[in-house]
Amino acid sequence: MGHGIHFLSYGESIFWTLLISGILIVFSKLALSQKNLGVPEGLQNLAEGLVEFMLGMFEPELGKKVMPLVLPFLGAFFLFILISNIFLLIPFAQCPTGDLSTTAALAVISLAGVHILSIKLKGFKKYVYDWFNPYPELTAKAEGEEEGKVGPLKSIFKKISGFLYSGMMRIIVSLLIILHVMDNCARLLSLSFRLFGNIFGEHTVYAMVSQVAMGSYRMVIPLFIPLLILLLDVLAATIQTAVFCMLSTFYLKEEAAIHH
Repeated sequence: MGHGIHFLSYGESIFWTLLISGILIVFSKLALSQKNLGVPEGLQNLAEGLVEFMLGMFEPELGKKVMPLVLPFLGAFFLFILISNIFLLIPFAQCPTGDLSTTAALAVISLAGVHILSIKLKGFKKYVYDWFNPYPELTAKAEGEEEGKVGPLKSIFKKISGFLYSGMMRIIVSLLIILHVMDNCARLLSLSFRLFGNIFGEHTVYAMVSQVAMGSYRMVIPLFIPLLILLLDVLAATIQTAVFCMLSTFYLKEEAAIHH
């Protein structure tokens, strides 16, 4: 398989990204063109199988209620990354997810989509409120206060303690907001570098082992090693696709506070 050990240039990355996007668009159009048939077959059957598989992956975490809104977003990521990773099997093809610029772009789109979907699911006011007050129970007033008249000393003590409590809670909430921002930055780095590192590493190992095997005079036994590594690469690429999508699912579940 013709996979060189090098970082893709911007032109190469864009070309393979557009090619895979075009394949997905054509596949979708052809599958939808058969939607009126009584019994699903061919591409429609494959498309329905993929949708059922993705529903089985995402629905247990997010629930049925939000799936019509969320599935197109997560499904597009799943199919694009899966096909990109499987390009490892095609001679002379390059995998765009083996380029950091592509995985960084996917991570940015994923995180932006998570927040946009959270706004749709929660509403803008609730979304902003949760950002600036991530743990409302910390700022809630203490319960069980005695009603009625209190002595002057007790009244002064309550005012001082209430002021200190309010000040401490504001400091804590400010720190939580900063940690929330840092958490989102960490998510961005995790999504982009995790996918890029694994895919580029797999390509590198496969290319190096293939070069050694093809350069050997005793090719019968060494050629089994690249084939074995290739099968492991396909398995690892599929796992990395699921990992990226499931991380996006967990981020969405957390941001949108989805309970079902």
